[in-house]
Amino acid sequence: MIQESPPINLSSTDLFSKYDPDRKLELFFDLLTEENKRVNLVSRETKRDDLRRLAAESLAPLELVGEKRYRSYLDIGSGGGFPSIPIMTAAAAGVIEVEQVRLFERTQKRAAALGRIISGLNLQAEIVAEDFPGKDTSTRFDLVTLRYVKLTPKLLTAIFKSLHRSGLFVYYSQPEFAVNRDQFSAVTQLFTLDLKEPPRPVTFFRNLS
Repeated sequence: MIQESPPINLSSTDLFSKYDPDRKLELFFDLLTEENKRVNLVSRETKRDDLRRLAAESLAPLELVGEKRYRSYLDIGSGGGFPSIPIMTAAAAGVIEVEQVRLFERTQKRAAALGRIISGLNLQAEIVAEDFPGKDTSTRFDLVTLRYVKLTPKLLTAIFKSLHRSGLFVYYSQPEFAVNRDQFSAVTQLFTLDLKEPPRPVTFFRNLS
């Protein structure tokens, strides 16, 4: 059974001040908006405040888990760059440490647009334009994130195989199936941003093998 803690309220202003001190995310929003005119990365109805909210939600788990060093980072279903680019921006600012980044985005046009955004931000990442797990299943990661792809038992098993021992998998939702507690510890935390919206779940998985 996944444990669920009482909601924690986070401040968007505090998250941006801590994890984006150079305000690089504002440039990200500009680049994303331009790319979105050509490639459907986010809804065309998405406004600037919506992008800020998405970025704050992307950063929230960093604050909740409190860790600072992830040598290798994997994001699955990267799309328009949430949560990967806010996390990479935090690393570029030196707030957290990330040495290697791999992003899976199966749609070629989205992967290409994501690459242009990352280049425009002077960030570094390997973008894999195919389904996860892809051909290389030997690489192990300290941090894995999943936001816009539904978690299934099969996908969780594949992610498990990609985690270092004691690696952290952050799922920006709550699984809809029973988790094998012999392989993982799994804790769901509810959080709110600026007390404006209903609590949102984020689930932290740890590799126990």
